[in-house]
Amino acid sequence: MSTSGAMGVPEPRARRGLSMPRVVALAGGTTVVLAGLVYVVVAAGHPSRTGQYLTAPVRRGSVSLTYQATGDLIPAQAATFDVPANATLSSLAVHAGEAVSSGQVLATFSDPGLAAKLAAAEASLLTAQSQLAALQAPTHTAAASSAVQVAEASLAVASAAVASDEAAVSGLTITSTAAGTVSLLVSPGQTVAVSQPVATEGSTTYTSPVAGTVGSVHVSSGARVSAGQPLATISDPSLLAKLAADQATVIQDRVAVTSAEAAGASASQSAALAVAQATVSGDLSTVTSLRQAVTSLTAVAPFAGEVVFASSSGAAAKVVAVDSLDRQVTVPVPETELSSVHTGQSVVVTLPAYPGQTFSGAVSSVAPVGTYANGVSSFAVQIAVASMPHVAYYGLSANIVIGLRSVHGQLVVPLAALGTRRGHTVVRVLQGRQARVVPVKVVLESTATAAVASPQLSVGARVIIAQPTSATGAKKLRTKGRAVRGGGAGKGRGGHGGRAGGKP
Repeated sequence: MSTSGAMGVPEPRARRGLSMPRVVALAGGTTVVLAGLVYVVVAAGHPSRTGQYLTAPVRRGSVSLTYQATGDLIPAQAATFDVPANATLSSLAVHAGEAVSSGQVLATFSDPGLAAKLAAAEASLLTAQSQLAALQAPTHTAAASSAVQVAEASLAVASAAVASDEAAVSGLTITSTAAGTVSLLVSPGQTVAVSQPVATEGSTTYTSPVAGTVGSVHVSSGARVSAGQPLATISDPSLLAKLAADQATVIQDRVAVTSAEAAGASASQSAALAVAQATVSGDLSTVTSLRQAVTSLTAVAPFAGEVVFASSSGAAAKVVAVDSLDRQVTVPVPETELSSVHTGQSVVVTLPAYPGQTFSGAVSSVAPVGTYANGVSSFAVQIAVASMPHVAYYGLSANIVIGLRSVHGQLVVPLAALGTRRGHTVVRVLQGRQARVVPVKVVLESTATAAVASPQLSVGARVIIAQPTSATGAKKLRTKGRAVRGGGAGKGRGGHGGRAGGKP
């Protein structure tokens, strides 16, 4: 072999001719190879019908949009009974864990001083009623003098003083002026000064009208109260002493009136009768008030529920506490969803502590004032849950689902099937091996499906939700529709809030 020294290119060999049979064989082999390459290319560009697209059928059904959140399960009603001021526990009729009915006696208390006052007041009432009956008798001729008039005037002054004292004593009970959640700032036995804050409810602060001690509290801190509900009672020894002294004066003046009339002092029949009637009215009011106080010495369940605390040790003022079997959950709902939430709306409640069980609830109230945080205002929505088992303990986590909006009898497609083209929402419908673009109007979207309307879409049509990105097909799918949306702006306790959609 010789080379052209500079370039190193071999000299061409002499060509040899090919026989006709060998040419035919080579041409046939080349044709087979080219055909195979064409098949591979075509197959790669156009997958088979089963592997080309991932589709889903169009259905007719319902789509629901819901709001989900998590809150704490607490009793819908709670009542606590303390030992009344100046009283002692006589008997405890229930024990912790016991179910009670409305009106059932829970405990009784005794107050000898109150019993004595009631007995004296009832005796005085009987005397006054006897005198009135005598004055009203046809045979009675009234005789009263100036001494009677003086005694009657003195009695009127003393009665007015007693009425004023009783009103002042009643004013020692601090009551709520509006419905809301109360926060107690004092405890039984605590000494308070005039105008010292005792409790708060919203922006309202309740203060002590006098300097004294806290006799009892009627609600627990954090409880829901109604307008006019007693919150706490302040004990003022000096005011109670004045009331007792004025009541003694009234008794003395009544005796003076009776003595003056017996002495034959002259007065008109009508004047004597009016005084007697006023005396009976005053005595009756006193007896009624004392009887109510005696009745309060018996603790009665205000509703059906379960005893959650009972103690006769006397170590604390609280003797018995009752929770209702009805429960409630309060969750924040963002302002964006508030227009879809209303009182009486059905709610589904589940408890992580009791998997597999579902409870029915309803929206009982929506807070009129929201809380602003992270650029969104949220409003407290209270969910009432009835027929809750007694094992549903106070403070359990509860998951709630509120149905916000829903549509029925609509064409339903997976949310992934939705796409956009030239600013319009569309779906791609598979017809044979071809994909046809169909414009649709979205009626309602959930996190998984969408209700749509289109005259070009029918039940059973196959809408494309994904297609392969390579010839391998199923292992690499690229979603053609919209991305699934996450939770809504509102968050429940622990960040579990958000929107969710139902399936068709």
